[in-house]
Amino acid sequence: LHLSIRRQRQMCIRDSMGIYGAILATTTTAASVASEQQAGWTRTLRMTPLTPLGYVMSKVTVALAVAAMPLVLLSAVGLATGASAPAGQWVLCVVLGWLGSGVFAAFGLAVGSALRSDGATQVLGGVLTLLAFAGNLFVPLKGAMLTFSMFTPMFGVSTLAGYPMTGGDTAYGEHISLWVCVLNVVVWAAVFGFAAVRCYRRSTARR
Repeated sequence: LHLSIRRQRQMCIRDSMGIYGAILATTTTAASVASEQQAGWTRTLRMTPLTPLGYVMSKVTVALAVAAMPLVLLSAVGLATGASAPAGQWVLCVVLGWLGSGVFAAFGLAVGSALRSDGATQVLGGVLTLLAFAGNLFVPLKGAMLTFSMFTPMFGVSTLAGYPMTGGDTAYGEHISLWVCVLNVVVWAAVFGFAAVRCYRRSTARR
């Protein structure tokens, strides 16, 4: 039993790092819009029938394709180093983490459109690290800190991705309801999506 719990925790750690890698990939890929704006590419796109929402969705799709790599790589490393879990749970964790990382593609696009410089990716690196700590991704939280983390952007994605394996139970024995994770993801997806469309429209209108 203790061995099984240890392996489950090891798998959750790898899953968390994979999710962080996927989120970092989607965010920085989408933030490349800053470089596109400097090159005049977004101004060219404004002359096409492509809508701001369509542009955001295309960026999210490309970012998700890039995000698949760290998740697949860390899963392979986990298999090679002895991690074990039911195949169905493992695959579901990876898929949920992969899809959830798309939320942060919109975040990266919003920041890249707002800053309009190569420094956008540098800013995002520090912000994502802070969000990971606050979102219960790097260090298990409990009590008031766990409650606070439920309102942060990365909490829903990270907890939902691990839900098939943990059932919502934390390392400290606290339980997180599934609807809390889903609501977190939906709300932040809406916030980031709205911000991405709005910032993209503003940035292209100024050019």
